[in-house]
Amino acid sequence: MLYKRQERRTDTCPSYAEVETHRHVLKCHSNRATTAYRVIQRNFESWLDSTTSRDIKMAVMKQLQAYREEEMVVDIGQWTEPVVNASREQMSRGPNAFIEGLLVKELEVVQSRHLEVTQSKRQPGRWTKELIKKLWLISWDMWDSRNDEVHNTAATRKAVIIAQLNSEVRETHSWGRTNDFLPRIEREFFTAQVEDIIQQTEYQKRTWLHIAQRFIERDRQRVARSRSIQIMREYLQPGVTAHIVRHQTHIIRQSKSNFRAPAGTRRGPNDPTN
Repeated sequence: MLYKRQERRTDTCPSYAEVETHRHVLKCHSNRATTAYRVIQRNFESWLDSTTSRDIKMAVMKQLQAYREEEMVVDIGQWTEPVVNASREQMSRGPNAFIEGLLVKELEVVQSRHLEVTQSKRQPGRWTKELIKKLWLISWDMWDSRNDEVHNTAATRKAVIIAQLNSEVRETHSWGRTNDFLPRIEREFFTAQVEDIIQQTEYQKRTWLHIAQRFIERDRQRVARSRSIQIMREYLQPGVTAHIVRHQTHIIRQSKSNFRAPAGTRRGPNDPTN
């Protein structure tokens, strides 16, 4: 998602040279992902130990392992015939069905037999629902671990902030370069190459962006307040003032005091005197 929003330069996993999809997050074999998975796996096994038989537990864990390792489930001789059939039927539904909670009814049938043998009052349908939730939580916990790895570091947060700032600079620069109606001095301000601006420090970029947004807002105010300017610009470039005219009242009422100095300066948003 960050790649689609142009807040990351690549859609590959930071630990593996593979495209990072929701399925890769669960299958990733980086050191951190593997450590997280082992903890999640142990908790899942503990739940199975307390709710079902040994062979059903082994079949479920084999299905999970097969998904993560991208391999086929190998039947174990100790499994009962109903469990073997249930496992094979589950595999026939496709490699992603199990982990996504699309369980075959045969699993619930073998669980029902286990509950009868143990004289348990629990309902097999309730166990199936809990199993589906547990499988979903495995994916969730792996995703949560992945987010913690990527985002809960100062370096990563800084990179996201800079990416957002660069995006704003590019968008604002593009608007200024294509607006031929700005006064000459303001047009000259936008003649700098955007890549040169991007290479500057964060403070310099915020300062440039603050000035550029003031120029843009000043132009919007001129257009919103003058019918003659609107007519002239529409004659020269049809449609160029449509957005401003639609929001004319809001633009005129907008106070100049809303345009504060960039963050980090003496008059920035964190300045108590603002």
